Amino acid sequence: MDKDDHVFDAKGEGDTVDKLRAKQEKKDMKKAKKKAAKNSTGGSTEDTSAAVSTKELELQEKVRKLVNQLAIRDAIQPVSGSSSSQKQKDMSSHKFWSTQPVPKHGETIEDDGPIEPNTSHDQIRKEPYVLPKEFEWTTLDLNNEPELNELYTLLTNNYVEDDDAMFRFDYSGDFLKWALQPPGYLQLWHVGVRVSSNKKLVAFVSGIPADIRIYDSHQHLVEINFLCVHKKLRSKRLAPVLIKEITRRSHLQGIFQAVYTAGVVLPRPIAKARPMLKKDVPEVRALLNEYMSKFNFVPVFKTDDEVKHWILTREGVVWSFVVEDPETKKVTDFFSFYYLPSSVIGHQVHKTINAVYLFYYAVKESDEKAIKGRLQILMKDALILAKLKSVDVFNCLDLLENKLFIEDLKFGPGDGYLNYYMYNWRCREMGSEKVGVVMFIESTRDTTVSVNFFGPLIIMASTLQTQDLPRPGGFPAIRYKRNIPKRGPSGLVIFTGLTAISTLGFYWASQTIQELRELKRERIWSRIYLVPMLQAELDRDTYRRSQASLQREAEIMKDVPDWN
Repeated sequence: MDKDDHVFDAKGEGDTVDKLRAKQEKKDMKKAKKKAAKNSTGGSTEDTSAAVSTKELELQEKVRKLVNQLAIRDAIQPVSGSSSSQKQKDMSSHKFWSTQPVPKHGETIEDDGPIEPNTSHDQIRKEPYVLPKEFEWTTLDLNNEPELNELYTLLTNNYVEDDDAMFRFDYSGDFLKWALQPPGYLQLWHVGVRVSSNKKLVAFVSGIPADIRIYDSHQHLVEINFLCVHKKLRSKRLAPVLIKEITRRSHLQGIFQAVYTAGVVLPRPIAKARPMLKKDVPEVRALLNEYMSKFNFVPVFKTDDEVKHWILTREGVVWSFVVEDPETKKVTDFFSFYYLPSSVIGHQVHKTINAVYLFYYAVKESDEKAIKGRLQILMKDALILAKLKSVDVFNCLDLLENKLFIEDLKFGPGDGYLNYYMYNWRCREMGSEKVGVVMFIESTRDTTVSVNFFGPLIIMASTLQTQDLPRPGGFPAIRYKRNIPKRGPSGLVIFTGLTAISTLGFYWASQTIQELRELKRERIWSRIYLVPMLQAELDRDTYRRSQASLQREAEIMKDVPDWN
């Protein structure tokens, strides 16, 4: 195996490259002098020229290898002191990715197709890439419970987290099996790295097969996910080797395309949602008015100021996000939701339910099937963004084209109605799917369709219908006539009897209704505070287990170099 396949930390590579470049310049100068001397004296021997050419090629090869090593180093070793605002780097700094077959920022793409041709099986490397001597490759069997637990522990403690290190995805074992074992999955694409001495799992990357349509091209490719390296080993340059290894294993299966995602900006994403800015207001207004033209009861935004007032993000009030075409930089989609919390009355712990409501959105698609797929993607982004803002419940009405995603995204139906009325205007009845006016909820009743991020604690929902007000003139008058029997008990006796019966009836009804109300209230509050208590106990148990795991880890890894 070629030693150049190692990924190592060569101290002072930059100085070495500078020296080699200086030597190369001197060689070029000497070559030019020799060529001039040859022209003046009749030339030198062919052997001398061939020797010089061979040395130049060797020197160029050394420079190329050192540059590649530097690219790998810089691709996985961020500059200290960088803030979250520096995540979106200049693409020239992606030295590792610049060596990979991915589109470059600023590249003009006219035709769809592969960047590099498929490699023949004979030319694909058969042996795994070489790791540092302290580590070894492993292939995980997720049907093996201990190995599944190892992967869960690695991801729980080291996978994606926010900039403040306050949140981290917590993938359950069942979720991992669901995500990594789709039909046609290959176990050899569950690639791990272990410490050679104690077999501890310290890195992982996965691939699953996927069939994707990209415009008119259908591709069978591999979906890369769960790239994770232990936080204490991120200076060991394992990430690029993991990427190269999963790529090699994919090539051996005859697959040469892949799809991946990342929180930071890597070369050329297809599209992404970003917060709406003031510069987007004109495009959003045009897009929104064009989209609303298909409905029968819609607002018309005549000025940019209206859009700026109603839709532009106001922290803690309304949030709006746009999706722009990466080629034309034109806004193609947008969505928004507003924040309307509800106070919890009489609870000892929870005082507020943080809820948001879907506001206006628009897409540029015209085909119904394309609109459905696009809206589902946008609403998934909306749910994620709302959750990142510590929202408990995401609500929406079933107007506009919300029915295209409500069921698929597991929104729960409610039992209330929101009725739309017109004053001094005759209007034919219309279905909710033709309504485009989003009005603020004015009742705490369950009049919306919602997603509860805590699970089935509070199920809110609704069907929106349009109903007519009573016709002018009111209801017919009701006339009462007293009818006194000629014979029978006196009026006082009848009044006393009716009073007694009414009193008993009211007493019985009040007691029964009170009991039912108390029972219903107990059920509701038990749902609200029982789940947080159970969650808190689960968190405490998880913390205890994590502390025990860290202690065992420190004891096991005490002999591993650079661990602390």
